[in-house]
This record gives sequence, structure tokens and C-alpha cells, in this order.
Amino acid sequence: MPDRRPVCSGGKPGCFSRTESVMQIHEASADDYEKALLKLRDDDSSAINFTMAHTILRNQVIRENATITPAELAQLHQWKNASTANLQYEKLAKQIATYLGYAPPKRSSGDKKPMWWLTLSTGPDTGEPTPADPWTMRPSLRVAMVQLKWDR
Repeated sequence: MPDRRPVCSGGKPGCFSRTESVMQIHEASADDYEKALLKLRDDDSSAINFTMAHTILRNQVIRENATITPAELAQLHQWKNASTANLQYEKLAKQIATYLGYAPPKRSSGDKKPMWWLTLSTGPDTGEPTPADPWTMRPSLRVAMVQLKWDR
């Protein structure tokens, strides 16, 4: 069956229609994620500290279905609130997206900002993120985490 998703300007994949599942938007391979994770580890100029990034991803991958909410992530890291978790997850996702050459779609409502979290996970497009919105790690990222033994 042909891929009927629209493409963004310049012919880059990444746009989607409201009828398409957000889960189908982006699928980098496990090898792509592995290379991106290793770049993150080795990049001293990264926007996010590697130890923090590793801990965020590890805390997600070890959970049932590799699913976590911003509220749960905030609690695990003893951050003040879920907004801090959203900010850290966005920073991490944006850095990985840069390594992958991925530009996520924008929110369908609210502030219309890019949904950077789609680089790492799937979940609902609720416009503005809420503390209860679940992030489910992309299967290929989960495989890369296991291959690198970063799930321990």
C-alpha cells in the first residue's frame, strides 16, 4: 500500500493528517538510534548532559511497555514538577532529533510548537502536554538501548 502521508515543504517527510496515528510519523532504525545515542555520549557540546540523558532514557526503558508520564519522570528525578520533566525530555529529544536529521510535526492546537518528544516516543497529540500524557518509547529506540546495554 502506498504511503499517503503528506510531506513537508522541501519534500521532507514528517507531516501528518489529523486522521493518521501519531505513532506512524517517525521510525528511525535501531542502528540510527544507536549512532545518535553514541553521538550524544561523545558530544561535549550537547545541549543536555549525557548522564542526565542516559538516566531519563533508562528510567523509561525499564518501565512496563517502556511507558512513562512527565509526572512519573519528575517524581523519579525529584524534580519540582512535570513541567521540568517536559522541558528535560524535550531538550533530550531535540538533541537526538538533530543527530537523526528529524524534524517533528507541530502540535495540532495550543502553541503549535514542534512535538520533539516524537523523536523518542509515541503518544497523544493533546496540544499542550499534560503531566498525565504517556510517552511510550519507540520500539527501535528500545532495541538500541538494549543493544548498548543502557537498560541496566
